[in-house]
Amino acid sequence: MFTTATPIGPANIYGWGLLNLGKAIDGPGQFTSTWTVNTTYNGQAYYGRFANDISGPGGLIKVGLGTLELAGTNTYAGGTAVYGGTLAVSRDANLGAAGTGLTLGGGTLEVLADGFATARPITLAGPGTLQIDLGTATLAGPIADGSQPGVLVKTGPGTAVLSAANTFTGGALVGTGTLALTATGSLTAPVLVGSAASFLNAGLVSGNVGNFGVLANSGTITGGLANAGLALNTGTVGGGATNSGSLVNAGTVAGGLTNTGTALNTGAIGGGVISSGILSNSGAIGGGVANTGLLATSGTISGGLTNAGTVLASAGRIDGAIANNAGLLAVAGSVAGTGPFANAAGATLAVTTGGSYSLAGPLANAGLVAVAQSASLTASGGLSNAGLVASDGTLTADLTNTGVARLSGQFNGTLTNAGLVQITGPLAGLTGLTNTGALDLGGTALTLTDLA
Repeated sequence: MFTTATPIGPANIYGWGLLNLGKAIDGPGQFTSTWTVNTTYNGQAYYGRFANDISGPGGLIKVGLGTLELAGTNTYAGGTAVYGGTLAVSRDANLGAAGTGLTLGGGTLEVLADGFATARPITLAGPGTLQIDLGTATLAGPIADGSQPGVLVKTGPGTAVLSAANTFTGGALVGTGTLALTATGSLTAPVLVGSAASFLNAGLVSGNVGNFGVLANSGTITGGLANAGLALNTGTVGGGATNSGSLVNAGTVAGGLTNTGTALNTGAIGGGVISSGILSNSGAIGGGVANTGLLATSGTISGGLTNAGTVLASAGRIDGAIANNAGLLAVAGSVAGTGPFANAAGATLAVTTGGSYSLAGPLANAGLVAVAQSASLTASGGLSNAGLVASDGTLTADLTNTGVARLSGQFNGTLTNAGLVQITGPLAGLTGLTNTGALDLGGTALTLTDLA
């Protein structure tokens, strides 16, 4: 209490001075050395409040389970450490002289008011918690490891904004509220976002990011992304991504994507994609796609396609080898690709009304190839059929048939038949016929052994 006394004369006569009860009940007025404050007594957590303006060369160490609130404009110079419980503040001046450090090691810094801003350096001596009760708190000073890798935990409904180059390595856990990294900010640690939290990154994250809440990335994540929540990427993810939630990529995912949830790509995915969920692509996929779910594409796929689900192609390109092993590949717009294309038994390639599919390579069919009226299919490398081809539109290919071909409309190419060909309506454009099978012209079956 002597630090709150009012001097009334020489100390050898009057001692510390006259006790100021009003100030004394508001805690110390000076830290002449480092003070340790324990807000636990007999196992019970307590609340304390220092409302005086505290000066002096000393510092403050907070221990114990309870809460200590600092409310004064403090200039003590020895720094502040929270090793247990909670230290509550409303403004940076509560934490002592400007530029002095703050250490969190097993304790919590609670920010009580909106608009809190600090540039003081923070050291994580183990796990340290930032609890932002409301509004936004801005931390412009660097956050670094102590003697061991530090972990930053964000709690509270408010937003913590980090704008410095932060070098702590133990990870950042966003439990509740929002953690935001500005364009000047960086994290070397991995980030984990809880289901009741959000992470807004406009800076640089050098580790991986795992998201169960909400992620908005307009900056750079050099590692990978594992998303089980809602994620929007307009920046860059340097590694691959896994998604079991909802993912929107309007930026760049340099690696591949494994999708069991719902994913929308309007940007670029550099690697391959494995999808058993729902994937919509109007951007670019640099690798191949293995689909057992639902794929809707109007963009580009450069590394081929393996399908055992449903593919709806309305525009763009699918380049590389295509293996339609099961399910449906439907073309509803103007789509092109290099091929080759293998359509397995039990699988369907359908070009629907108004659709146009141009394949530079060969098409091998053991399933069903269907071309609707006012639709077109071009297989520049030829069409070999051991299944069923049913075309009522425009088919441009040299057709080798050992299965069943039902043709009407326009057929541009030669026909070599060792199976069954049924002409189901007017057919124009045939440039050559070699038949060793059965040829049905409008209900009359003809077997021709040699026609060239």
